[in-house]
Amino acid sequence: MREKLEAVQIELRKSSETLTTIQQNLDNERKAWAEDKKLLEDTIADMSSAERSIENARASRQGELQQLEGRAKSAEEKYGREVVAHAESIKDVEELRQRLADTKLAIRDATITAETAQAKLSSSEISWGQQKKALEREVTELNVR
Repeated sequence: MREKLEAVQIELRKSSETLTTIQQNLDNERKAWAEDKKLLEDTIADMSSAERSIENARASRQGELQQLEGRAKSAEEKYGREVVAHAESIKDVEELRQRLADTKLAIRDATITAETAQAKLSSSEISWGQQKKALEREVTELNVR
């Protein structure tokens, strides 16, 4: 019986040691699991934070894109208006050039007409002067007779 008691005590010690080892392993696994859980929770929190940051950045970029689109549309409209204004200016310049050419032609015609009239006037004055002298001579001759 003593032998059985000793054998049972040895088995009890081995079982106690095994139980202690198993409890240590279980405690170690619980700690590792708790650390893994904490790591995963931190990772999830980081990912959630990163997702919010990405969403905020996307919203910001979307706003910037809309602003740029507005600026581009405004610049395009302004450019269109300036192109139309430039085309109208070119048209006005061409009309003014044509009017200038027409005016120069009219001035040249008027100058030629005036010069012709002046030449005719001078010619007529000379002719009238000659006729006057001839008449005065005739009158003088008639008076002498």
